[in-house]
Amino acid sequence: MSTTTTSTSAPRASGTGTPPTTPRPPWLVRAAAVTPLVRAASSVVLVAAAGVGLGLAMPRGPMTTGQSLAALTTAVVVGFAAGLLLRSRWAALAGPVLLAGVLEILRLGEQGPTVDARRFDSLYAVLVMVAGRGFDGLVILLPMVVAALWGAALARRAAAGVQPAARNAAPSGTQPGAAA
Repeated sequence: MSTTTTSTSAPRASGTGTPPTTPRPPWLVRAAAVTPLVRAASSVVLVAAAGVGLGLAMPRGPMTTGQSLAALTTAVVVGFAAGLLLRSRWAALAGPVLLAGVLEILRLGEQGPTVDARRFDSLYAVLVMVAGRGFDGLVILLPMVVAALWGAALARRAAAGVQPAARNAAPSGTQPGAAA
């Protein structure tokens, strides 16, 4: 029984020893024409709008399973988009800080133990504050950080024009790991 194997990787440029670059997708070509200032401003507007939306829909934070899933999904999508727009790991810091700031500003007028003014005069007040803000951080901010890092990594990789499969592919006709 004879088996033939076909290589899915593109042949290397002769004599260069580097993998070929792949053509850039049209959305990336259009995005590359946008200045970094416009991308940063778009990212800020996107994160602030998400913060306003979450703050108005859930002023005390996510209280039900559905609200938690909606907040998590919003945070992941907005974090990923911010990472794509900024193309920098700074999106993982700036995005959640801005979102948390917008949420705190929108909570100023709310009444209740988890959203009122911060008090440190009793153990109960401290525990309520940590529980209220800590759950929001776990459900909203942590996934946003991970998604922003993922989006920034994808944007940098796409801007470089190297896809993961092409970067690690062995040259045609050789076995991976074999000495040349």
